[in-house]
Amino acid sequence: VELDSVADTTIVGWYYVPRLAFRNGNPDEGVVKKFPAIIITPGYGAEEPPIDRTEPGYITFSTNPRNHGPSKAYWKSPVEHLLYNITEPENYYYKLASMDCLQAARFVLNREEVDVDNVGTEGGSQGGYFAVATAMLEPRIKCVVANVIAFTDYPDGMQLASSGGQTQLREMVAEE
Repeated sequence: VELDSVADTTIVGWYYVPRLAFRNGNPDEGVVKKFPAIIITPGYGAEEPPIDRTEPGYITFSTNPRNHGPSKAYWKSPVEHLLYNITEPENYYYKLASMDCLQAARFVLNREEVDVDNVGTEGGSQGGYFAVATAMLEPRIKCVVANVIAFTDYPDGMQLASSGGQTQLREMVAEE
């Protein structure tokens, strides 16, 4: 699935629906049953691969916000995306990418085959941040599963930025 998003970009994801949602398993024949849905978001620098959870009865949308996976074909950050427009709140990477995740959620929530009372988000690390941010931006999301959420423990995060592996952020902190 390709979706238009903010700042004139396109995001890409994989959308899986159980065949039982459709008459004779054919989307062209109409929806006969609604299913709960999960929106999955990627960790830092990772691609969200196609994840199919139709067997246990879930619609799944594996989304790739800008600069991730196949969405890089439409928007690739000129610097490490953590730093992209970091001094411009309205154009900062995480604002734009959070809006991409919101677009993914709106896509899912507007699908006829989705049980809109049972939609959740999930992700790990940066994906955990995206999962929480998406649920904060879209009140119809009922559940969030976030593992090792990025950007939640600022004292340790700044320590890691100062002495850890994110060299560009460490250099920026040193300049301030």
